Amino acid sequence: MSETSHRTAPAAAGIPRRSVLTAAAAGGALGGSALLTGCSGAASASPSRAVPTRGPTGRPDRGGTLRIARPPASDAETLDPASALSAYEYLGALYNRLVRIGPDGAVAPDLAESWEPDPTARTWTFRLRRGVTFHDGRAFTSADAAYTLRHILDSTTASPQAPVLAPLVDPGRLRTPDAHTLVVPLKSPHAEFPSLLTHYNCYVVPEGSARSIGRTGIGTGPFRLASFTAAGPGRVTAYPDHWAGRPVLDAIDFFSVADMQARSNALLAGQVDLLSQTNLDFATARVIAASDRATIARAENAQWYVLPMLTTEKPFTDVRVRQAMKLAYDPAHVLKVALQGAGTPGWDNPVPPNDPHHHAAHPAHDPE
Repeated sequence: MSETSHRTAPAAAGIPRRSVLTAAAAGGALGGSALLTGCSGAASASPSRAVPTRGPTGRPDRGGTLRIARPPASDAETLDPASALSAYEYLGALYNRLVRIGPDGAVAPDLAESWEPDPTARTWTFRLRRGVTFHDGRAFTSADAAYTLRHILDSTTASPQAPVLAPLVDPGRLRTPDAHTLVVPLKSPHAEFPSLLTHYNCYVVPEGSARSIGRTGIGTGPFRLASFTAAGPGRVTAYPDHWAGRPVLDAIDFFSVADMQARSNALLAGQVDLLSQTNLDFATARVIAASDRATIARAENAQWYVLPMLTTEKPFTDVRVRQAMKLAYDPAHVLKVALQGAGTPGWDNPVPPNDPHHHAAHPAHDPE
């Protein structure tokens, strides 16, 4: 089971839309993910019971600092969202994308208020939000949006999203007819092109910032950078002039803690409020649920797991072997044993059930 852990419910409830973990919106269909939310004095869950499915709810108290413990990252970690080494937890706090994934799984407005294709779906026009400023006071314009796409596509950036966008987008053909309009001509029709811009590598950065953005973290997000150390501690503080309003929290502190058990113990001791990128085993999740500091709420389809086959080595070079493997193993059994039932079978389909484009058909288990 994959879990992200909270201790302080009021703070956590205050940032669902502009969360530091906005980048985790992409979900999956096989593994269930649980959100551990703590509240002092909350009723304890019995260790003999299954992990709860829902946590406490309520209106958030304004102010305060959210303390996040995360695994140590590379010393080459950067605040450049386009990079393969981006500081994942900081991105949703510091930046916005043109579009994002909404609660219903559909593409929703962010820095772009609306978008529409031409009749052939070869040219997409994005109408950008007005009155948005970067943390250094600069106004956000279409030039920044175009620059962000060019930065992602630049071979020197080596962005993981470049291979996705490069077959469709020619950076030299991007157009900015005015300060609040971005026109993206595509090399071929693509009816779902905006969905490709919801990836966490697609957070918008200021024009001309490629050499500095990895250190400055200047974006349009609800928090601005106070300090950052690659693979180490850091802090962001509320940006009062954010276009969507001041965030509920005053600040977020980040700490690097290598051991998963040490992170869990810090949560139980009240030293931190949230564990990021921490895959808790089922037994540890039950211990945390049984404490008087934490309850657990599951976030469905927040992560997916695969059983990979190395297709360059025999016998998996034979497509018939790969097809046979898919029919031979029992996803329901794997789900029960490995995830204690906390998930749904993915059936070789990474599109989660809450996505509008989920395809529910699947082959029957057929070991013979």
